[in-house]
Amino acid sequence: MGINKVDQKSLPHTLLTYSVKLWHHFFYYQKVEVSHQDRIPTKGALIFTPNHQNALMDALAILFSLNRPLVFLARADIFKKSFIAEALYFLKILPVFRPRDGHGEVKKNQDTFDKTTEVLKNNLGIGIFPEGNHEGTHSLRTLKKGFARIAFQTEEGNDYNMDIKIIPVGILYSNYQDYKSVLSIVYGHPFSLSKYYDDYKKHPASAYNKVQHDLSEEMKKYMVHIDNDEYYESIDFLQTSFAPQILRKKFDPSKNRIETSQEAIKELKDYQKNIPEKFEQLHKNTLLFLKKSKKLNTTEKYEFVQDNKITAFAESLLFLLLTPVLFIAYAFIIPAFGSSYYISTFIKDPQFKSSIKFGVSLVLFPLFFFIEWVIYNYFFPQQPRYYFIPIYLLSLIICSISGAFVRRFFIRLRLFVFSILKTKDYRELKKKLSQIKSLLH
Repeated sequence: MGINKVDQKSLPHTLLTYSVKLWHHFFYYQKVEVSHQDRIPTKGALIFTPNHQNALMDALAILFSLNRPLVFLARADIFKKSFIAEALYFLKILPVFRPRDGHGEVKKNQDTFDKTTEVLKNNLGIGIFPEGNHEGTHSLRTLKKGFARIAFQTEEGNDYNMDIKIIPVGILYSNYQDYKSVLSIVYGHPFSLSKYYDDYKKHPASAYNKVQHDLSEEMKKYMVHIDNDEYYESIDFLQTSFAPQILRKKFDPSKNRIETSQEAIKELKDYQKNIPEKFEQLHKNTLLFLKKSKKLNTTEKYEFVQDNKITAFAESLLFLLLTPVLFIAYAFIIPAFGSSYYISTFIKDPQFKSSIKFGVSLVLFPLFFFIEWVIYNYFFPQQPRYYFIPIYLLSLIICSISGAFVRRFFIRLRLFVFSILKTKDYRELKKKLSQIKSLLH
């Protein structure tokens, strides 16, 4: 395919995009909530700049929440092998060379800039992660200046007639790694690069710094950003687990989770400012709770905090009633899903695990479908072969709908076992949780 065809439509790419989007929205995630798409101009040269937390899943989040084609820019070192480069071009990803790649390599950016100009002129849009790398924290890191260089040099090469607009985007995951988590996206207001033209013509470095600062401030408005200070860990846990208690009557479950988290963080900051002594107690109790609950993962901590006995009893009863149906459905799905999960355990970078699970599951599910179809035909030779297709699809739909529900059941089961085997630790956690809740009232 090559760099020259990266902005061209192709039937294989279109079919792949819709297939992966279907898997992404309806199977992998429990819910994908997108807010303020109306802020995106229908025409013009647009550069989307999301925060970067979860490797390749961030790119898919933006790509599948837009109603327009998008070309992403990525660091050039992943394009070294020709077959990988061709695959990346097919996926509409362009290389950007950095100074660390060598002066000779940086010159190759001209090809990318030329193609970027064509992409923007054709209303495709460009996606750039201005933080440069991913990290699993709810805090915006220092932005790199690469996005500014690309934008300004593209404008300069077109006599400043493109009026490139930059759109900040916020991304949030209820859990980075878990299957059937919630993905939240908020699109910010676009701002034009034109107001920086005069600065760029006089002193490019000054213009880079200004747009870098302004974009950083804009991105914080549409993402979950917590100052990376001594209170980060406690505030992050509290806003994630206690938003209804913090916001009380202002809590709106229909709101995008990013906006809810932002409101909860603001309330906690006001608490810290207005009642510092009491907030300090809350901070210390939260850290002690987190220290004593290290054996529990993020999702288990969340369920421990919620502790809704009526809901837990009702869902447990429903699970037991549905066990025969769920057992049959999951028997078809577990081999592929379990294999993708097992493969992800070999990945050291926790922020890459979800990308690996998602990508591997896309390959393994069709493969295991074929294997299971062969087994079905072997044991049931007198049954029509096509009977297996609706059975498998129905199992897939049942597992997709029940995924989060089934996971909650087993998390509660583990917490129940924990309460029996570690009675003292469980009671201490309950006591500390009670203290946290009383300080929030």
